[in-house]
Amino acid sequence: LLYTGLQLRALRERADVIDLGGQLSGQRLRAVSLTGDALAGDRAVKGLVFDNSLSMKRTFETPGQGDDSQNVPLVVDDALIVNDFYGGAVIALDRATGQERWRVASEGAGFGPIASAVANGGHLYVASADAYVYDISLATGQVYWRQNTGTSLDGVAFCGGSVWATNGHLERRSATDGALTGHSLNGDALFTSSLASDGQNVYVTGYGGVYSFRC
Repeated sequence: LLYTGLQLRALRERADVIDLGGQLSGQRLRAVSLTGDALAGDRAVKGLVFDNSLSMKRTFETPGQGDDSQNVPLVVDDALIVNDFYGGAVIALDRATGQERWRVASEGAGFGPIASAVANGGHLYVASADAYVYDISLATGQVYWRQNTGTSLDGVAFCGGSVWATNGHLERRSATDGALTGHSLNGDALFTSSLASDGQNVYVTGYGGVYSFRC
């Protein structure tokens, strides 16, 4: 049995239940409360067995408010890239020690990124809720360029030598200076997701379905 989003939300509202988000597998497994007691059989899920045997290695506290680190961290070599949404920054950490290497603040003290960044050739491309697309040095945090798209951004991808970003519409920008090189409108059916790429195409979902664009 796989839970729907509403069912998972109801489970998460129980203070004694571990968050059931995570990777799914073909095994039938069980959810376990924080006390270690198995939940009722009708709450069995496909996924990992959640128990209290996992140990936390380390934490890194971002300076923003609660629930401020958004989306999946990006692992690049020995670096870990995380978003600080409320704190308005993207941060690079040493993956082994958790020590901060650099941070880039959002333009105008605005919100930080929601979507995970993407890396290519030592460059880190970030689409931020402050409406800017950033090209940042992965090694040093130097900002090579930033371009204002006019509204909060939902996702970013690198494909075909260009940077792609969504802000309701889809934009293609030069990797050299961020200049706009292409723009796609979807009528009234906005693109609403982050972006995925296989190196030849960019994929996005929206009100009208799933869309593919050749890079």
